[in-house]
Amino acid sequence: MKFRIENGVMGYDKKVILSDVNIEIDTGSILCVMGKNGAGKTTFFKSLLGVLPLISGNIFLDDINVSNWDRKKFSSIISYVPQVHSFSFSFSVMEVVLLGRSVHINLFGSPSKKDKMIAQDALKQMKIWHLKDRMFNSLSGGEQKMVIVARALAQQASFIVMDEPTSSLDFGNQIKIIKQVRDLQDKSLGIIMSTHSPDHAFMCDAHALIVDSNKVINIGDCKNVTESLLKKVYGVDILIDEFSRSCHKRKVCVPTI
Repeated sequence: MKFRIENGVMGYDKKVILSDVNIEIDTGSILCVMGKNGAGKTTFFKSLLGVLPLISGNIFLDDINVSNWDRKKFSSIISYVPQVHSFSFSFSVMEVVLLGRSVHINLFGSPSKKDKMIAQDALKQMKIWHLKDRMFNSLSGGEQKMVIVARALAQQASFIVMDEPTSSLDFGNQIKIIKQVRDLQDKSLGIIMSTHSPDHAFMCDAHALIVDSNKVINIGDCKNVTESLLKKVYGVDILIDEFSRSCHKRKVCVPTI
């Protein structure tokens, strides 16, 4: 399955933030979105999710134009993992994950046995089944992030948008999240993930897209990300080198300070 934006112009109330947006992502692949603060990543994500309608251009799922779908219908193809999520009321982990099924349940309906089985499978897939009866607000930041990803999985969309999934996490939990992202790619999901660390794109062997100066630069394979490009985008000197140990080899990004 392919998600594609063609000649997209994105913004608020006809104020253009990003123009000439042309991207496509297949299920089974990862797209890492990078760019400095204020570059337009939030506008890009809101447009992907259907929260903001395109000023012009079209969004396609395979050959179906979905530009005018409402948000609920959009949720059948794209789920969302926000940076931060908290609840005013106490919910168990299982209840939070079941919220991902709401797009498939009638307004006054309740979760079916099938919905509960799907939520259980999502928790097991994220390796957090042991947390099912814990209260969400009592969990650590890393555990909460895993639960929100499980909720997105329970939605059973073809694509998941993750807004800086490693933000505010310690180093260990960042690596756990990135590992889970790589594992999810193997489940034939399409993943669109924003990050402030180019290393995350290298770790995921992802495609790279950079938002800079009101433009979207589609780099393609992250191997095409260069030191000069990152210096231009972030305004700092960066060294890209290759790490190799045993049979493990990948690029790493190091600031030269």
